[in-house]
Amino acid sequence: MSIQQAELHYLSDPHIIADAIAARCNEIARSDVGHSGDAESAEGLCFHHTRYVRPMPEGMGAPQTVIVPRTGEDLPETYAEIVQQSWGCSDAAERISASRASYTVTEHMTSTLDPQTRLELFHGVLQALVEVTRPHAIIFVHSDQVVAPDDYLESCGDPPIERVGALNTRFYTVDSSESGDMIMDTRGLEDIGLHDLQCRFRDLSPNDVSRVLYSTALYIFEHGPVIESGETITGAEPDTMWGCRFEESLLQPKRTVLDLDPGPPYAGRANE
Repeated sequence: MSIQQAELHYLSDPHIIADAIAARCNEIARSDVGHSGDAESAEGLCFHHTRYVRPMPEGMGAPQTVIVPRTGEDLPETYAEIVQQSWGCSDAAERISASRASYTVTEHMTSTLDPQTRLELFHGVLQALVEVTRPHAIIFVHSDQVVAPDDYLESCGDPPIERVGALNTRFYTVDSSESGDMIMDTRGLEDIGLHDLQCRFRDLSPNDVSRVLYSTALYIFEHGPVIESGETITGAEPDTMWGCRFEESLLQPKRTVLDLDPGPPYAGRANE
């Protein structure tokens, strides 16, 4: 199952004070957050969202956000593709190269929660962590992008789905295409229980296609999976309609996505 996951990269070992993070998280999320464990241990530091205690296979349990130390050297080449898709962070590679310590932030036992709640809980802890520990870079693993912490904090006045890092639009050219086909998709919806989107196209502005993908993704987040195969949505221009159908994704990771077809003459070869 896909989950929300981020990496916090630091210039030096941070001092992670669980009580301070939990207190700030409770201020942000206005919820009852407890904690257990130790951020330096293999099991990590676990924040329990006790307001959402519910039956689990092992008994009653609460959703969790867990912070564990990462081991091994952080090499820029490991993150080459993520750096390439980090449109809002021009110095992404340099930030990773400067890292001397890093931690992974992951959600656990959240699959029964609605997407809005999952985002609120994850970003409540993440915002508190970033404010208290001041990392040098945030890598959103589930949305394939590097984000500068100051940019993330600046966006924290927005709803979690609109914060930088929550949702990403990726862009690729199709090297084998003689007609200049391009592919764009979203990353971030699949990991909270919804479907990502994709579009293979030609002779359209990538910025226009990105706008359609992003606005449609926000619509799906707000209203749920209400767009079905065979339906249409408004395209890049007000008087155009793009077809929708569920397909296996053209890009990794392989998953079922909602494919948007701009129709002739703009459809990529796969949609013809």
